[in-house]
Amino acid sequence: MGSALSMFISPRLFTASASLAFAFWCGVFILGVAVLFIAGAILLDQRVEQRAHYAPLKETKRKAQFSDLKHLSMKFWLVMFTLLSFYISYICLLNVSVGYLIDMFNFRNESEAGQLPVYRV
Repeated sequence: MGSALSMFISPRLFTASASLAFAFWCGVFILGVAVLFIAGAILLDQRVEQRAHYAPLKETKRKAQFSDLKHLSMKFWLVMFTLLSFYISYICLLNVSVGYLIDMFNFRNESEAGQLPVYRV
């Protein structure tokens, strides 16, 4: 949500102010607020778990090692590969989509064309 909002607002700020630094820092601020919301959600979740009086799990003193990866199931690796492939292709699409949209649909400028991928998020 934060990245979509940042991608939507940053081009408009750049067009309005003609300052790349201003648009950049506004985008960073929006993403920072999104991170703060995530941290708040994690803290709320921990507080709910503490109040639920779950039986404590046995603590193990063993640290995770690289060799533990071979014990993960094939389903885990398939899901991870699928998610990784999706996000890599999506981010690459966002990098080249503005130029493609300008050529294909005759947008007037990069700001208009950059807003279309945000609506798909």
